[in-house]
Amino acid sequence: MIRDEEQEVLRALQEWAFSHPQKDRPFLIFMGRSFTPVEYYYEVVENEEFRAALFQFLEEQAERSKERPIDMIVRAIEANRL
Repeated sequence: MIRDEEQEVLRALQEWAFSHPQKDRPFLIFMGRSFTPVEYYYEVVENEEFRAALFQFLEEQAERSKERPIDMIVRAIEANRL
């Protein structure tokens, strides 16, 4: 993923986390730790290894579905609004 696209994904992830209807409730358990959407966003921003894993996942999924990495996050943002 190119640098501009990474920034675009981070901005979209921030919008997703802070617009999530349950942003203060756990939604993910990873390596024995639970994350709220907001905690997940900050973990991605602050932890290079965590961020690299997310971007690798997004790239792989985007390639499989023939879309851009940000498209999955945009769909999640839209789902938050429903």
